[in-house]
Amino acid sequence: LDIRGSEAGFPNAATGVRCENGSCVRVAGNVITGRGGTQATGVWLQQTGALVDRNTVRGGCSPTAVGVYSEDAWARLQNNRVFGFTQQDCGSATTTPGQSTGLRALTSTGLRELDVHSNFFDGGGQASTGATCTSRAVALGATSMPPTVPNGLFRNNIFRAGTCATRYGFEELVASADPRELANNDFDPATTPTALYFDEATTAVTTAAGIDALAGTTATATRSVDPQFTSYPTDLHLLAGSMCIDAGTTTGAPAYDMDGAARTGTPPDIGPDER
Repeated sequence: LDIRGSEAGFPNAATGVRCENGSCVRVAGNVITGRGGTQATGVWLQQTGALVDRNTVRGGCSPTAVGVYSEDAWARLQNNRVFGFTQQDCGSATTTPGQSTGLRALTSTGLRELDVHSNFFDGGGQASTGATCTSRAVALGATSMPPTVPNGLFRNNIFRAGTCATRYGFEELVASADPRELANNDFDPATTPTALYFDEATTAVTTAAGIDALAGTTATATRSVDPQFTSYPTDLHLLAGSMCIDAGTTTGAPAYDMDGAARTGTPPDIGPDER
């Protein structure tokens, strides 16, 4: 399906798919965009355990654009291609992003935990690098009841920081927002990020080795290499020779990829495509 939060104009808020209070079992195989609004969100997950699988998700054309927003959710995200601000949703309108985020996740105290596996997250932004805005592939924050222990699983994902003047692959918005596990992720260096990882909302980490040395989370097998997509951003299949091929972890890996093809690699590939 082609799902849009707004069809025309710029309402105060627009959301493509909204799941909250236990609603939504499965959101799969769609193209979803917030399209346009003062705040635009592709997929909104609040206190839900939905499976979000094999979608292309765009925040849209908005000063505040978020591909996927998650709050106190125990959802599973797998095989998705997720973008923040996207110029293609603007049409003839002129809109300057201020905050552009692929995934914005707020964690909370308790047992609910987001499981993020084998996706591509792009902070997005305008086509020309350096626009006065902040972009991040993933922004991890906390609710008013912040977690007391690390929370969130991120495995086999590709993080691209976006094109804003300030751009991060992964940003901890507050000191209490530590992922429990970062395993076999690729922090794409293509746009020369301000930091691959912004730790504790204060410290820029600029190397894969620095991410694996983080305190407060278990980070392993991090890499920062060009994924070698067939044609970014329209075709995210991996080219032969990509260092993301057979570089993931089998732990929690989906049995199939973004096309529904079996993941036959042992180990599987990093990202939504299994070559």
